[in-house]
Amino acid sequence: MYGLIGSVLRLFMYYHAINLSQWCWILVEGFMLVGCSYVITLSKPLDELKDMRPTSSLIGPTTLSSILGQEAINIIYLCFSIHMLSSQVWYCPFSPDNVDVAKWWLLSDNHMATVLFFSVIFQQHTTAWTFSFGSIYQQPIWLNYLLLVFFAAVAALDLYLVLGEPSYVHHRSEILN
Repeated sequence: MYGLIGSVLRLFMYYHAINLSQWCWILVEGFMLVGCSYVITLSKPLDELKDMRPTSSLIGPTTLSSILGQEAINIIYLCFSIHMLSSQVWYCPFSPDNVDVAKWWLLSDNHMATVLFFSVIFQQHTTAWTFSFGSIYQQPIWLNYLLLVFFAAVAALDLYLVLGEPSYVHHRSEILN
């Protein structure tokens, strides 16, 4: 799922000729990817086996419909986010014509990069959360305490980045607010 979200993010970035800041990439790929991947694996199986076995097909209808359905929701959400930004009266599209390519970090100083960052980071959280439920084969999600703490910390960080006053963290991550 991360690969699909990342691929769509890169397509939108290339289309709009922008880039995310270095700290946004560190947050997305370093902290979120590694953190989500680790805490999801801590979900334990149920004490008793069920009569029906889980699907073993990686390209079966259940797996594909789950992944493609989630990705369709993510793409619609991303398109809606971009539409909401571009329909604002104050919005001026970013033009990379005046940016020296050797100074690639300047491609992240725009509102589109901020919207793409927050859209994708929330998509990753939501996807990791929904794929942690585990259907009828895993213990309830609220028994994975580290997962709950991780998602609470990440949600608090995201809310701070979205709603917080400009600070050193905003400056370092080059998030426009």
